[in-house]
Amino acid sequence: MKKLSTLALFLIGFSAVAQITSVTNLNEAKSIATLENKTIMIVFSGSDWCVPCMRLEKEILSQPEFENFEAKKIVLLKADFPTRSKNKKLISQAQQDYNAKLFEKYNPKGIFPLVVLLNSDAKVIAETGYKNMSSGAYASYINDLVASKDTQVY
Repeated sequence: MKKLSTLALFLIGFSAVAQITSVTNLNEAKSIATLENKTIMIVFSGSDWCVPCMRLEKEILSQPEFENFEAKKIVLLKADFPTRSKNKKLISQAQQDYNAKLFEKYNPKGIFPLVVLLNSDAKVIAETGYKNMSSGAYASYINDLVASKDTQVY
């Protein structure tokens, strides 16, 4: 019984380490990024109307290869802008207002999808969007953008 309890605690601890850090506001993202030495990744998406946004989510962001990379290096902040009323209801009005403020500051050209990479001080490192590549290749691409420190790389 003791071995079973130890195994269960180990598995719980192991799964907690690999969990993705996903937040709903930039202040929380900055705190975590500073504490854990991670990059902030804001994803501006139209989840129910933007086909490239849907592909980014389905083919890349939700795939295990990217999630494993993300868990180690990224604090994810999704700013979604759905248009269908049933999907809008899933996001609180306060969050919709917050997403709009993020949009004004970090996506003034109105590009969808837009992926903005920030350092822990919320300064833009790079920008990109959906790329037709595997989730692992996209993770490497994001890692290269962060490492190169090039700005405005769309």
